[in-house]
Amino acid sequence: MGDGDPTRIGRVRQVLGSKLIVALDDSLAGVAPIYRGRLQPVGQIGSLVRLPQGPVDLVARVSMLGVAETAGPEAQTGALQPGNRWLQVDLLGEVDRSTSRFQRGVGIFPGLDDPVHFATAADLSAVYPSPGRNHVRVGHLSAAEEIPVCVDVESLVLRHGAVVGSSGSGKTTAVAALLQNLARDGWPAANIVVIDPHGEYTAALGDDAATCSVLGVDASQMSVPYWALPSSDILQAFAGSLGGATTQSRFRELVAQSRRKFASAASWLSLDPGAITADTPIPFDIRQIW
Repeated sequence: MGDGDPTRIGRVRQVLGSKLIVALDDSLAGVAPIYRGRLQPVGQIGSLVRLPQGPVDLVARVSMLGVAETAGPEAQTGALQPGNRWLQVDLLGEVDRSTSRFQRGVGIFPGLDDPVHFATAADLSAVYPSPGRNHVRVGHLSAAEEIPVCVDVESLVLRHGAVVGSSGSGKTTAVAALLQNLARDGWPAANIVVIDPHGEYTAALGDDAATCSVLGVDASQMSVPYWALPSSDILQAFAGSLGGATTQSRFRELVAQSRRKFASAASWLSLDPGAITADTPIPFDIRQIW
């Protein structure tokens, strides 16, 4: 990229592993450049920049900014001149220009004085996958509203996850948006159970969900069959106590045998009998065990 490239914002002044110090061009001091009719968030925490490196573009995230006189250790290295406005950016990955494919981690590092550019919508589209067979949309990028932000559904459901934030930060809205997209965007095999003690999701999901409650009546009343509970809970519910160790051991043995018997007779189940325990949620007749 030449110096006349309108997307250039500065040059690399220091490379500290995956952290880079970038000196902003003097012409950008106190202004936000307009590119193709859109204000660019230069120097905004969390915004992305790109660094061309031959056949690939390195992608980095802005993590810190300042002025050389008030900077910390970076100002003492001599890499910046007094008055320089600077950014600290963290390398995230690289985009192969021939395939527009993004991958995390970098195989090469920039050199001193290499140009740094703000990321355009076209650049960002390579970093953020589009909605499709394996990705469900949860929102859009704040810096470029035309860029959807999606999550990999397989990775989401096969791993533990958490949505955290302070009160009013949008946790419920984020989860509701995810559930709405799973329900509406052609995921017929998605079976989702939401335990909602505060009643926050009923209105958000509307016709996309059925609501059951212990306080409901008829079809809306929630009931759990006894056989879906662990054996210790069943014993506590029917006997009023767990009894001694011998009682508990014998009860678990009988429940496991009864569950295995049901599974072997059910042609639609393909479970290894050795994997079925007293706590496996398989129907059985409590009267026979009693």
